[in-house]
Amino acid sequence: MTKSKGMEKAMWQGWGHLSRLRSDISGATAVEYGLLAGLIAVGLMGGIGALSDLVNLLFEFVADETATVADGISDSG
Repeated sequence: MTKSKGMEKAMWQGWGHLSRLRSDISGATAVEYGLLAGLIAVGLMGGIGALSDLVNLLFEFVADETATVADGISDSG
């Protein structure tokens, strides 16, 4: 095989790789999944933030009520 034939063969193999890359959509799919996972993570962070505020309020309420009951018991006894 001559040098020019070897280069021609390599060039055609390179074009084959390019056409496969053009038809390969796994990278685009990975990017889409990454964006979707990012949006879900942002939504979860917002939801968990709101939930933590509610749980904090609940514990404050329980602590206040417990203190009120304890004060009532100590005043009557």
